[in-house]
Amino acid sequence: MRIEFRVVGIPQRHRVGARAIQGKHGRPIALIYDDPKAKDWKRTVQAAALLVRPDRLLTGPVELTAVFYMPILKSFSKKKVAAVHAGEEIPHVVTPDRTALLRSTEDALTGVIWVDDAQVWNGPLKKIYGDPPGVEIVIETPEDSSNG
Repeated sequence: MRIEFRVVGIPQRHRVGARAIQGKHGRPIALIYDDPKAKDWKRTVQAAALLVRPDRLLTGPVELTAVFYMPILKSFSKKKVAAVHAGEEIPHVVTPDRTALLRSTEDALTGVIWVDDAQVWNGPLKKIYGDPPGVEIVIETPEDSSNG
């Protein structure tokens, strides 16, 4: 099985914030919360995935290819912007890192495409500049697996 789709939006890394407050008896208590930008990104990914999801959640091994397109910087020269629009792959080598982007995207697909993101065992991953920003996702399963 092969599932392909594109999500348009600014990719966000998986971020969990934490801060300590003083508890009732003077002991510190950790408050943990999800970043609102990361939640919005996950919802955007889920909405796109719902349009292409299989009849049943995938339960076997899954390969995931992801190409993250990051927003073009305002500081880019006209030549560099033209190169991006022409399809040239200009690496995005600043934060967020690609594994953090992948984590939030895999989490978003859990319960929509597959049962658990632990099923993802392989797949290439890129982070480049692109317009519009977003991610292209290709999900593949072996023909002989128990998926779908």
